[in-house]
Amino acid sequence: MRGDTEGNALGWGRAWEAWVLQKGQFPDVEEQPPAWVQAQYDDWTKFHSTLDEKERIQIMRGLFDRFYENMPCFGTVGVPQAVVMKPEITNVPEKGVWGYGTIRAVPVNPEQFFFKKA
Repeated sequence: MRGDTEGNALGWGRAWEAWVLQKGQFPDVEEQPPAWVQAQYDDWTKFHSTLDEKERIQIMRGLFDRFYENMPCFGTVGVPQAVVMKPEITNVPEKGVWGYGTIRAVPVNPEQFFFKKA
């Protein structure tokens, strides 16, 4: 069952991830996860292969419900970070935020960046 969940950042659940994604390949590391974790992996895979919008919404609500019920991890801070861009790219904020809930470029609205005319 390899797929979209492969290579995620779940450092807290590597033994579970190995059991779910690589059954039998690393028996000394693998550990069967609790049922709710297995359901998260299964639903995440379903979410990425389902085309029906209503079904995708229902799957994602289930993912969020289980996550908030079990709270496997949570972010506590957002750390201000410099935003570094080439000078010809504009509409970029001077500061960004880095934290679990705002990882990568999401909070700086990259869809609003644009190139200056030469």
